[in-house]
Parts: sequence; C-alpha cells; structure tokens
Amino acid sequence: MVKILNRRYGISSIIYILSEESRYGSDVLIQTIREIVPERKEDIMTAVQPLRQEGMQQGMHTRALDIAKNMLAKLHLDMKTVAEATGLSEQDLIKLQEERKENS
Repeated sequence: MVKILNRRYGISSIIYILSEESRYGSDVLIQTIREIVPERKEDIMTAVQPLRQEGMQQGMHTRALDIAKNMLAKLHLDMKTVAEATGLSEQDLIKLQEERKENS
C-alpha cells in the first residue's frame, strides 16, 4: 500500500482503496493511511470528502424512507402527499408499499 500511495497516483489511489475495501470501516482505513503516509494528509482528506458526502446523502435517504413508511402505514396519507413531504419519488414509495406487503 505504501508504494501505491507514494507514487504519483495520490488521490485516485486513496479513493480506490476507500471505496473498494469493505472489510473495514472508512474511519479505520483513513487512520491507517494517515499513519503510513502522514505527508499525504491533505490528499487523504480531499479523497474522503466525496465519500463522506455520499454517506450523508444515503443516511438522509434512509431517514426519508423511514418517515415515508410511517406516513403511509400509520397516518394513511396518499403517495402524492408523502412524496411531496419527503422528497422521495413515487417509485420509491411504490417499492416501500411492495416491501411492506411482502413482510406482512
């Protein structure tokens, strides 16, 4: 790994490692890379930013799905209202309803 990071590949190598290595959490990988090549700290942080942003977006989407489930199941709101309130597509909501039927 040190050879990869010390070559000219820089940020692209770090992004590749973080996106492909699923056995460890990204925080563990980031810390390990920082320890191996501390002089590349800025490259590491630059590479991590899109991954963190993607994680935040996934978390927000998951939360919106949870809210939509409650709005559909407990409040019995129509899909158009739920879509407008959560920002989810009607396809996402149809999928939620199908999953709910399968789990019932």
